[in-house]
Amino acid sequence: MAETGSGDTSTRPASAGSGGVLERRGQPRYPARSIGFRSSQIQASLIDLSRDGLAIESLEHPPIGGTLVFALEQGATRADADGEVCWCNLKRTYRTAEGDVVAVYRAGIRLGQKRPPVLDSITRAAKLAWVAGTA
Repeated sequence: MAETGSGDTSTRPASAGSGGVLERRGQPRYPARSIGFRSSQIQASLIDLSRDGLAIESLEHPPIGGTLVFALEQGATRADADGEVCWCNLKRTYRTAEGDVVAVYRAGIRLGQKRPPVLDSITRAAKLAWVAGTA
């Protein structure tokens, strides 16, 4: 599958001193490829995670301002949470073998009120994996 898009259309500020990247949300974000993202509302992959939010990538465009209910899973640890879709950008496009052009979106989710304590341990695990170079 060949990419036809020009890449990420979003902007990212400079790196943070504590690892990860600081954004408007004010918390470092860490790559989270080893953490599962599950939602009955959207099929998506978790890209990165911070204490206050996360980024997902999907073939679906989630509604900005909408609420997503989801679970984050790492091994036997599961955290059920919700969050508001703050932004969504076209990340890239690709052409299928049949010739169809498919859009891939990246969206930012600000964690909401349903924030279980186990979510902190998942975020710490993502940070430790990033520091160890295994994220």
